[in-house]
Amino acid sequence: MGSDASPDLDHGPEVFETSDVESEAGLDLQEEQNESIARDPLASAQDAAASYESSAINDELTLADFSGTVSRRLGQSGYSVERAGESRRQKLSRIALELEELSKEEGDSEIEELGKQLEVLTSKDRVDPELDLGISGVFKDIDAALKVKENVEPTAGDEVLRLEKRIAELEDLVGTTEEPPSSLRNALNNASRKVSVLYDHESELSAVKAEIKSLNKEMELLATNRRMAQVASGSKEPVSVQISFEHKVSSLYDRLAEFDRANTTVPLILTRLRSLNRVHAESGHAIECVSNLDKTLAELAQDMKKWDESIDKIDKSINEQSEAFGRNSEVFQKKMNAVLERIEKLEGQGS
Repeated sequence: MGSDASPDLDHGPEVFETSDVESEAGLDLQEEQNESIARDPLASAQDAAASYESSAINDELTLADFSGTVSRRLGQSGYSVERAGESRRQKLSRIALELEELSKEEGDSEIEELGKQLEVLTSKDRVDPELDLGISGVFKDIDAALKVKENVEPTAGDEVLRLEKRIAELEDLVGTTEEPPSSLRNALNNASRKVSVLYDHESELSAVKAEIKSLNKEMELLATNRRMAQVASGSKEPVSVQISFEHKVSSLYDRLAEFDRANTTVPLILTRLRSLNRVHAESGHAIECVSNLDKTLAELAQDMKKWDESIDKIDKSINEQSEAFGRNSEVFQKKMNAVLERIEKLEGQGS
């Protein structure tokens, strides 16, 4: 009865299967591929912090439910998470921090590269002593370049100082009696006056003309005496005055001092004249601009005059129209009064 009640049971001896390998440590277990299992590598902690740093948990309006009940919807369980926007100050601070990190990385990389190159050169220097001179020359060139870069470019103040120095040199050459030295404007006026004196040769020319006239008289007298001596001697050849070579050389040697003074003075005068020429050119340009401005103002005055005339015409037309409107309104009022009187009369007759 018992065996017939459970026919599916096996009443035979139990058999256990055992593995031929005692341990599975040396076996290569291959895990089966399953598409439902996510095998993506985990993100770094910094990326995860960056992705969740603007998130904020808000449980003011929703009631969190962690009971696991299926009666409520899945969207109503747990806390609600909101995304907080990045403010302008946070953006600026983040951008500044990123720029600082980039500059540090670039600076460190350049410094490391230069250090490696220097180590290579120093290692080669130990082998080849000729490279020592090359490396020292390179460092000298670098120091010279840095010193040149440290020099400040000339400014307007330097130009003024240079101009004052040139004026002082001109005053030393031409001569001045001003003690103490005057301002830059006075120095410019004094220099321009001296230049005008240098180029105004009327007084010198008058003296030279007088000397030339006296020399002409002496030459005429000398020629007369020569002719008289020639006639008295009976010779037909003209009498010639011989000038020795030593006299010519001595006269040229006497003029060398004047040449030296001219060589030191003329370049400064030419530089000053060029600067004055630039000043005159700029003044001409300014005068041209002023004339153009005056012309524009005159044109504006003419336009405003035309506008005034047009406004006067419009005012006159408005006055005429207003007078005509007044007259028409009076006529219309009279006619309306007459019509009203007639209506009243008709109403009186009808009653």
